[in-house]
Amino acid sequence: MIAVALELYGSLRCAIGTKQLSLNLPDGSSIDDAIDVMLEQSAAGVESLVRRADGSSNVIVRLNGRPAQTDNVDLRSGDVIQLLYPVSGG
Repeated sequence: MIAVALELYGSLRCAIGTKQLSLNLPDGSSIDDAIDVMLEQSAAGVESLVRRADGSSNVIVRLNGRPAQTDNVDLRSGDVIQLLYPVSGG
């Protein structure tokens, strides 16, 4: 098992109700796996903030402060995943 932190920003933080979640995941888990666990523990409607209807990501994902893909990263204990909901406007 690995322990990772999931930091939430913007609308996603408001929808989940907290700034950070601590997750215990099986070895070899990806960022997608961490997001799935978060969604399982969340209220209905949160998934639409994270994923588009076609399943692609609707958030900006960073791992330990660097841009990251959600599906091809094997997480390690102590990793910090940041999910940033994009903001637009003028």
